[in-house]
Amino acid sequence: MQVIELARVMPESEAKELKNSKVTVKTVDSSLPLDFIAVDSVTKVPFAMYTNASIDETDAQRRAYHAYRKYFTGVMRSAGMKSLSSTFGFNAPAHQMQRIAPSASTWARQHPESHSTICNFAAGLSDILTERGPQHAIDGNEAAKNSIHEDWRLGDTCYTSGIVNDTANLLYHYDRNNTPGTWSAMIVARAGTRGGHLHIADYDLTLPCKDGDLLYFPGMELMHGVTPITSSLKEGYRFSAVYYSVNKFVGVPSAKESLRKATKRQSENDDGLIERQKEIGLIK
Repeated sequence: MQVIELARVMPESEAKELKNSKVTVKTVDSSLPLDFIAVDSVTKVPFAMYTNASIDETDAQRRAYHAYRKYFTGVMRSAGMKSLSSTFGFNAPAHQMQRIAPSASTWARQHPESHSTICNFAAGLSDILTERGPQHAIDGNEAAKNSIHEDWRLGDTCYTSGIVNDTANLLYHYDRNNTPGTWSAMIVARAGTRGGHLHIADYDLTLPCKDGDLLYFPGMELMHGVTPITSSLKEGYRFSAVYYSVNKFVGVPSAKESLRKATKRQSENDDGLIERQKEIGLIK
């Protein structure tokens, strides 16, 4: 694994101003190695890793995405851009969605076979980072893993969840809700499309997103987005599956205990609602 040093070209304050803006066409540097770790030339802190998956692994992922593709939903993002995607792994509690305890994703319930394929790949992604990646990233992911109960992790990894984007021109953004210090992992499966590379604005680095490419980076810390995607074939597609660690799972007890606590809390809330309604005369 080669190491390349790059200077930061954009301070954080300036990078933040790009949020929710479209990524313009960027050219991938043809001199980039096939496998590399990118390091800040001043601080010497690594900020990205690029490598590849095997053909068999990529094809297994590709089949899983296509098997569930008809269920992907459209999300209207800022600036009016719509993208198709679906989450996998585990959902953290969300009171606004009336999710009182962590739960498996809809994908797990609707198509368990393809969901299992995607989740099982997390172990391989984690192993690659451990074998080839910078110690800085390995330590951050290991610390997160040790703070999250095994019931909410994808195998023996720090990853709790993920999202598969379907041919999505993602705007510049920071990844929200990730566990601080962790690096997300991303695999690309594509055909019949051009563009769609990952641009890290802080360093003006365009990471190639070819079929089978693997990318690792701290998505919470770097402003990133996807360069324009065009189709060269009617059936063209570009899938990107991103695996990450959700901070809301840190310190959450086991599935059994979480459900017990959530049920107890819901019962107490219901009892309190009854008492308030009695006080104002709605019920006797």
